Amino acid sequence: MYTKSQMAAYFGIAEKTFRAVQERQSEVSTAYRAGRAKGIANIGSVLYEKALSGDIKAVQFYLKTQAGWTERNYIELSKSEEPIDTHWTVNVVDTLTAGTSTNTAWPTLYSATFQALIRQRVQ
Repeated sequence: MYTKSQMAAYFGIAEKTFRAVQERQSEVSTAYRAGRAKGIANIGSVLYEKALSGDIKAVQFYLKTQAGWTERNYIELSKSEEPIDTHWTVNVVDTLTAGTSTNTAWPTLYSATFQALIRQRVQ
């Protein structure tokens, strides 16, 4: 199955000349249309058989082109009735003193600081 431009190139003429020949000689136009229809029918048959045999891509293509199916990706947004938990606790542990009784104030200090920063961002 070739375009008019490809047919003209095959015959070594310009596309404009090929179109002029089609207008002058109806049998050329008829032969071009018949050949194109036959090619489309052959490819359509192969696609149809592949779809019937379970080729999912063939099924999808067939349904999109012949049944008007479309793929739509969308995100549905809605307001939640339940409040969102914005309270996070981050504990930073000094790996050098982990497991010892020293530096016990550091995790609490960092946790409070992160909570304050998060509250500022959420509001």
